[in-house]
Amino acid sequence: MIITVTLNPAIDRIVYVDSLKENSVNKVLEANVLPGGKGINVSKVIKLLEGDVTATGIIAGRNGEFIEERLKEKEILTDFIYAEGETRVNIKIYDNGKGFTTDLNEVGHVKQLDITNKIIAKVENLASKGSIMVFSGRLPEGLPHNLYSRLIEIAGRHGCKTILDCSGKPLEEGIKAKPFIIKPNINELETILNTKIKSTDEIVKYSREIVKKGVNIVVVSMGADGAVMVGKDYAYYMRVLPVKVKGTVGAGDSMVAALAYALEKKLDAQEMLRLAGVCSAASVYYGSTSQIDKSFIGDNINKVEMEAI
Repeated sequence: MIITVTLNPAIDRIVYVDSLKENSVNKVLEANVLPGGKGINVSKVIKLLEGDVTATGIIAGRNGEFIEERLKEKEILTDFIYAEGETRVNIKIYDNGKGFTTDLNEVGHVKQLDITNKIIAKVENLASKGSIMVFSGRLPEGLPHNLYSRLIEIAGRHGCKTILDCSGKPLEEGIKAKPFIIKPNINELETILNTKIKSTDEIVKYSREIVKKGVNIVVVSMGADGAVMVGKDYAYYMRVLPVKVKGTVGAGDSMVAALAYALEKKLDAQEMLRLAGVCSAASVYYGSTSQIDKSFIGDNINKVEMEAI
């Protein structure tokens, strides 16, 4: 069983426009309202891959109920903590002409003083039932920066392998707890290293330094420039599968879902990266993690190109 932990979920309202114009009325061509947040997206793709997954985290109010209802419709098991207030709403504007997404993301707050203890207790309980635990996304304001680190240590004590996908201080602190896999994007890696990375060789060099600290696998996503995977004895560069882009929301989360599924199925590094590449491409092609057709993955997985570096 794979457990996804989303401490700052959201409802994603994704709208498509021909060309986003500032200080003007923009006609919306298409709109979708979907359960979102990084770990929620991970859960949907794991289920698509026919993996066993339980989604946990913090939800609140009617928006939280909407998220849980939509996940249950997809037959995804849920075990959320209900908090006071209301789960946030994010607006994603995809510009068809320019091919990019503008994100308007609410921050997310936690009001209850005892919520940290509830999260710890929930992870302790679920880690005893799972084999992989995925921690994804920004922490809500009010939670300590080292929370992911504490949760990774708890999961590890129960024999759960962990995957961390976050940024900033929580990522820095999380690495200290030695998660099995981390998946920063290139900007997130540059931020925690406080340096500008100029080549894939430098990505490999810095990733190897992180591996020496106890992380087994570092996967660095670079958007249209592909991804790099580094382990103790290997490094691979993967090219992006060329597809028509409908939207980029959830592309990185689809990659994390594939990593988790591949880890549970004990796939080798190349198989893992290839699956991550095709799942990410599928999300881009269909515009969200909620609308992927599974046949895309089978039809295109062998088209993903990679090389040892």
